[in-house]
Amino acid sequence: MFFKDLYMTKTEALIHNDLHTGSIMVDENTTKVIDPEFAFYGPMAHDIGTYFANLVIAYAAQEAHRIDGKERNLYRQWILLFF
Repeated sequence: MFFKDLYMTKTEALIHNDLHTGSIMVDENTTKVIDPEFAFYGPMAHDIGTYFANLVIAYAAQEAHRIDGKERNLYRQWILLFF
């Protein structure tokens, strides 16, 4: 219970709480984050961890999503650009 209490009470910043590549809109001049409906005050590292976890899952999921090995590897290389 200690870690849950620490997590819930360490209110460092307003965090997104659902940050993933689909929530980040980028063009040549601006970056915007959308879908803040799950936002709350919590530890800043939460959003960074969620973002990287999303990339790791997307990378691993390519084994099931892409049959062609070359296409799978190209997509995985593209995912790695976001790290």
